Amino acid sequence: MVDSSPLVVPLEPDQPYAHTRLMAAMCWPEDIARRNAALASFGADALDYLEDEGVNLVRKEVDQAMPELAKAHGRTVDEIMSLPEFADDRAWVERLLMEGATQDINDGMFEAAGGRRTLKAAPGLEAINRELQQICEKEGMIAGGALLKIAAMAKHHSSVPASMARAWAVMAVDDAAGRYTAPPDRPALVRLWRRRGGVAPHFAAHIAFVKMMATPAPGLPALTPEQIARELRKPKSVAWVLGWAEWLRQWATAFRPPRSSSLLLDAQRSLRIVSSVTPEEPPIDRLDRMQLKAAESFQQEYPDFFKPREIAGEFGRAKRQR
Repeated sequence: MVDSSPLVVPLEPDQPYAHTRLMAAMCWPEDIARRNAALASFGADALDYLEDEGVNLVRKEVDQAMPELAKAHGRTVDEIMSLPEFADDRAWVERLLMEGATQDINDGMFEAAGGRRTLKAAPGLEAINRELQQICEKEGMIAGGALLKIAAMAKHHSSVPASMARAWAVMAVDDAAGRYTAPPDRPALVRLWRRRGGVAPHFAAHIAFVKMMATPAPGLPALTPEQIARELRKPKSVAWVLGWAEWLRQWATAFRPPRSSSLLLDAQRSLRIVSSVTPEEPPIDRLDRMQLKAAESFQQEYPDFFKPREIAGEFGRAKRQR
């Protein structure tokens, strides 16, 4: 029996729109009403798009399948298309594809989230997308990044105490080097962790997946952000993310940072996706030389002595100040 808590979400990678449902749970882990409002809004938008463009999409899908179909029957595409029954068969296939697409949207998003009743109370798709972007870019990814930094210190750099303070130090130097924007100080990261730490494992798993996709094997091109987004929607990719996220969740809820009286993550306040996917350790990279210098240099008792820009400058990476 699955726990009734909003933080416990049953989800399988091959369910319709599994990644969209996962993102909704990550952004609104304790607010089921907001989560459903997002899913109903996304579903309504998808149904509208299907109504406008669905016929063209399924025709294109059938056209793309024709060479394989013809080959399977030992004929050319023209020969298959000239068969008397082809037009009726094609119409039947296209109708099935449309019905299937509609059913997936309803099962994965719209009707599953309450349909029209939920949509009436929703704040609107534009507002939901703005909120989702804010949560992901300004909070979730930072919390996930902090977790990966702590995991990297614990796994690869035993001489450095793996803590939130040193995770901030690493992120602050990355910020000074122009890699991304970090919280302005350690207390800000702690406050953000209190809000988003419960979903940090899932954002961390996404960060690891995107990095894996953007770092191809030798001789292969890197995927574009659009290609990575498409990959993330595939069941195999969702399974990777779920397995990595659950491994990180289990690790963080059992890890106690040095000199801390509490575990890194409270199991009772963390999002848990219940699935058949086996937890698996994600790729956890070592800190690079600049990041390691930051972690080693930070002293919690003397935070004012920590100069991120100077450390970035030592490695020739300090970004220009405006």
